[in-house]
Amino acid sequence: MPAVLIRHRVADFDKWIQAYRRHEHARSAAGAVGSVVGQAEGDPNEVVINIEFKDMESAKAFMNSADLAQTMKRAGVLESATIYYLDNITRYLN
Repeated sequence: MPAVLIRHRVADFDKWIQAYRRHEHARSAAGAVGSVVGQAEGDPNEVVINIEFKDMESAKAFMNSADLAQTMKRAGVLESATIYYLDNITRYLN
């Protein structure tokens, strides 16, 4: 399953996570099937997000959408995101 790994800094994690949750419908409509959000140890405003998509075309279209860019700006993203497009994600328990 394809995924997108995103890392960026935000002005205020609490404000950002609210915006992220409100944008769930847009992610789902764009083909996202699940996501995980984490904060860097020692810096709660450094955020890493892993979003799984049904296919890579959907992932790239969502990540390049004007809606996402506007949402990120309103949510307080401070810098350009570092983005990795990942293919063939395999889950392991150990």
